Amino acid sequence: YYGGEGLGAFVQHGMAAPRPIHVRQPAAEPLVIVGSRSHRGDSLDGVLARIGPHEMRPMGSSLKFCLVAEGEADFYPRLGPTSEWDTAAAQALVEAAGGGVTTLDGMPLRYNERDTLLNPHFLAFGDRRTGRRQAGRALHRAYADVVDRQLRRRELAEMVVGELEPRLRVEAVGRLPLA
Repeated sequence: YYGGEGLGAFVQHGMAAPRPIHVRQPAAEPLVIVGSRSHRGDSLDGVLARIGPHEMRPMGSSLKFCLVAEGEADFYPRLGPTSEWDTAAAQALVEAAGGGVTTLDGMPLRYNERDTLLNPHFLAFGDRRTGRRQAGRALHRAYADVVDRQLRRRELAEMVVGELEPRLRVEAVGRLPLA
C-alpha cells in the first residue's frame, strides 16, 4: 500500500502492477467496521451497540487503515492508545484514497503538536458524510454514557470512603506503636 497527497492511493500485490484504490462511497449498508482484536473494550462495545446495523471485522495492525483506504471497510474507531509512528503513514494513505482520520471531536488527527507522541482517540472513515455522521453520533452517545458511569462510580466511591474514613482513622491510630 502506498499513496500521497495529489497522487492518490495504490495497492500492489507481489509483482503485479499497482492498482489505484479508493474509499467506498457511499458507505456499505450495513457499515463494515474494522477494530482491534487485542484492544477491544467497553468503549468500543458501547459504540458498536449504538451505531446500528454493522459488520465487525476484528484484526490487528495498521491493516485496518488499509482496508478503509481500499474500500473494503467503512469505519475504524480507535479508542485505545497508539503512537504517532503507528498512524502517520496509514493516515496519509486513507486521506490519499479519499477518506479521513479525525479525533473524536471531528478535528483532523495532527502530529508533533503535543507534549507526547501518544495519539488521542480517533476515527478513520471512508465516506466522509455517512461514516463520520453515523459514527460520530454513536461515539458521542457512548462516551457520554461511559463518562456518566465513571462519574457515578466515583461519587459512590467517595460516599463509601467518606463513611469509612472516620473508622479507618481510628483503626490506624489504634495500631500505632506507643512511644
